[in-house]
Amino acid sequence: EDFEKQNFGKMVLLDVTFDGFLRSVGVTYSGQLFNLAGSINGYLIAMTNNGFHPLARPGNSKQVLHCRASLVHCMRGAINWLTLQKVAVTTHFVVAHGQTGEVISLAVSNSDTANLEKDILPIQDVFYCTNHVPPGRLGLKKPDPAVEVSPNSFDRYNMLAELAPKNLPQTPQDALNLFSRRRDNVLFRASAEDGASVTLATVVICPETGEMWVRDADPQAEQLDWY
Repeated sequence: EDFEKQNFGKMVLLDVTFDGFLRSVGVTYSGQLFNLAGSINGYLIAMTNNGFHPLARPGNSKQVLHCRASLVHCMRGAINWLTLQKVAVTTHFVVAHGQTGEVISLAVSNSDTANLEKDILPIQDVFYCTNHVPPGRLGLKKPDPAVEVSPNSFDRYNMLAELAPKNLPQTPQDALNLFSRRRDNVLFRASAEDGASVTLATVVICPETGEMWVRDADPQAEQLDWY
């Protein structure tokens, strides 16, 4: 999870149960709505997101749609909430349902920004998404601003796509280690001299078992790993 550096060391891990819903565990930002940086609930619905860079339009915020969708009991419910128009921010979600084995890539936008307001792709193999709109998705009406404002997104994608199958994470600990290593400043953003985001936490979720692992990116944190 990467975002502006003023959030460094301030991420919040919430374990809550709201009336009428099952338990929900997720990572979010201080002062923000819940579950915005990865979550799983008692129905085994897991959700993550990547923000894209086209300008926001008036409409439903990503934060409101994401936190509400993170409480649902089925894949259809998650899609309905995440695509509720008018979507303000062009965003990518991965939604997985541990009970059914469904996993989807869901890119959402609005009619001002893209030819498609939603683009759903079932995930059946290794899948990568960073912070630029993948070629062929959504049909943006203007060039993706990520080319100028987020070149690191392309570096990240290429680094992941070039991983040999034998080097892919095999365990949750492998995944935590891969995305929290500090030496490359690509998968783990330790500095932001160019104005880009920094890494705040690494989140790994297993929807089938309902497990979540979180590693704080702040080396001075009293506790680095949470389960």
